[in-house]
Amino acid sequence: MEIEHISYKRGMIKKPSQRKRLRARHLGKENIPIEITALIEENEVYVN
Repeated sequence: MEIEHISYKRGMIKKPSQRKRLRARHLGKENIPIEITALIEENEVYVN
């Protein structure tokens, strides 16, 4: 598996429907640390 990019959101919400309000952070392939890629692969994390 080759990771092309990672997007994640963080913050506090009271309802799951509010998650669209959270700001997203995007990391491109060139900015993802090798350690993060290894952890994702080791734990078989799948994110759509």
